[in-house]
Amino acid sequence: ATSIEHATHICQALRDRGIAAGTVHGELSPHERAYRLHAFDTGELRALVNCQLLLTGYNQPAVDAIGDLAPTKSAGRHVQKIGRGMRVHPSKVNCLVGDWAGNIALHGPVDAVRVRDKKTSGDEPGEAVVKLYTAGFSTSALAAAISRAGGSTVSE
Repeated sequence: ATSIEHATHICQALRDRGIAAGTVHGELSPHERAYRLHAFDTGELRALVNCQLLLTGYNQPAVDAIGDLAPTKSAGRHVQKIGRGMRVHPSKVNCLVGDWAGNIALHGPVDAVRVRDKKTSGDEPGEAVVKLYTAGFSTSALAAAISRAGGSTVSE
């Protein structure tokens, strides 16, 4: 999400469709943030709407769907966001990636990211400055993999 307001709006839209969802963002207390992450980890929440918080250091290998609604000019940030779903886990075969932000069109799919070299002009691709770990996934292998069903809604 692009803002806390945007995250709250997305979360409510999911809840309106019967999906147990919560938000996480930097204005939550550490206790509340930990509670919501735990609710997601245990399946109490089926969806977690993130606002610029869970990009690096977050590791929940069972994540099997990513909805990207926040555009970025950074190829590294794009890889970090999609990478949240690329981890291997026994409960999943693949990860569904929905890109409503246009990041795949700008940077390429996670297994073929185009990195722009700041030393070149315009949109000329430069030398890659990131290494990708795709865990055997390719864009053509991504398919719908919505796992956890049900659960209650944690209050906003």
